[in-house]
Amino acid sequence: MFVLDGINVFITGGYQVPVGYDETAFLYLGQGKIGMIAVPVIILLAVFAIAYIAAIRTRIGHYISAVGDNPMAAFYSGINVYRWVILAFMLSALLSGGAGIIVTAISSSAQPVGGDGYLLEAFAAVFLGATVLGKGKPHLLGTLVGVFFLYMVDSGMNMVGFPFAARHIFQGLVLIIAVGANALLNREEVHLKFI
Repeated sequence: MFVLDGINVFITGGYQVPVGYDETAFLYLGQGKIGMIAVPVIILLAVFAIAYIAAIRTRIGHYISAVGDNPMAAFYSGINVYRWVILAFMLSALLSGGAGIIVTAISSSAQPVGGDGYLLEAFAAVFLGATVLGKGKPHLLGTLVGVFFLYMVDSGMNMVGFPFAARHIFQGLVLIIAVGANALLNREEVHLKFI
């Protein structure tokens, strides 16, 4: 990650790369609306629906879930663990690239350090969703709920006038609490298996 960040800053010189105003189709991805709903929200819901169906109804979803849950058991079941781990990382990179395109369209510029704050938010959303809805196991619906919760709280703090640093502190505290609760849920589950 640091190597890619360095290459990114080196190529751009640390400066923003503006998107031309004539790139209307590109800007529509981040700033357009269909009715009253913003295009990024529609893209989010479409990607969520596809991912949810893939996770529940396809072999890809079941294998990636099995490898993520217990790689040794998946290996002994005949699943090529390395292939599915690589595929999971490739899907993650593809979706991250798509998210970068949408963020660029929203802000009308490609910023070399524009995505730095999103890693903490992503972890917080996944662990929050896993704690609230997943009994300690990350899953898609819980992550979506975590994203919406963090977005609503962030928007509310912004409207009230909290400083930017306070929002990061809140996200960090949410992550610490969610990870701690997650660990307690998983410990209880492991304990119950041996009773």
